[in-house]
Amino acid sequence: MDFSLDNTSPTIDTEQISDTEELATELQDVNSVQILDKENISLHVDKCIQVDALYRPPGFRSTIMDLIRNDSDILAFTGVPTLVKFQKIVEVGELIVNRLHYNTQFTLDIYHQILLTLIKLKLNISYKCLCVLFSISKSTCKNYFYNTIDLLYLIMKSLIIWPSKTTIEKNIPKCFINFLSTRVIVDGTETAVETPKCLACRIRTYSFYKGRHTIKFMVGISPDGLITFLTDVFGGKASDKHIFETSGILEKCEVGDSIMSDKGFLVEQSCYNAGVKLIRPPFFKKNKQLSLTDGVANTEIAKA
Repeated sequence: MDFSLDNTSPTIDTEQISDTEELATELQDVNSVQILDKENISLHVDKCIQVDALYRPPGFRSTIMDLIRNDSDILAFTGVPTLVKFQKIVEVGELIVNRLHYNTQFTLDIYHQILLTLIKLKLNISYKCLCVLFSISKSTCKNYFYNTIDLLYLIMKSLIIWPSKTTIEKNIPKCFINFLSTRVIVDGTETAVETPKCLACRIRTYSFYKGRHTIKFMVGISPDGLITFLTDVFGGKASDKHIFETSGILEKCEVGDSIMSDKGFLVEQSCYNAGVKLIRPPFFKKNKQLSLTDGVANTEIAKA
């Protein structure tokens, strides 16, 4: 028996090796293609679900009203205490506009026109800021403001009422305990304006007291703080006495009523002729200081 080892190495089929390598290469190519396809699909899906925070659809107009959500917001921007009351103002404005039969098409509706105007009146921000907030041009913003001022006059003029004497007596504050007959407190308001081009208007509007061109009007307030009377507008040259006597406020008062004012209203004779008492702080006159009686009266009037 021959136990000798055969040192000859077994022969390897080269064709089999080449077939195996070719199969492995083919499988590797298939897997790589699948991976690439998955990557392409995932990238395509990602692009579809991405959201641009600044994207706005065509025709979309964002305004500051999109940020006003509650009563404190509307109060801060416009001075109107609640959203409900602001909506009431808008509803009255819409009724007035419908009756006027406007044919012009506006970019902003009545709601936003009134909002823009009240923000300008309350905060006095520039037209450039307003045009950004309302997505309109600066010139359009300015035109809206001037046009809506007239509309607000028509809306709110009915809110100034002359209350009855009984109503005033029911709501009179304690500081008026010594002036229970007071029907109204009057005061002149003066505000600066641009220098008019008309020479006659310059003369009428120039105020020597303020040293610039102004307009003046008189406001009447009930003892409980309600605005009850408003005069027409006069040039800054007009005196408080002239505005008072031409306002017609004495015709609204009854005999025995009192009107409270500051020292600028030299209208004692006019009030006396109408049977109305004038409550006004006393003057120094020739004395260097007030008498005891005048000092006490001055203090009481100042409290009221």
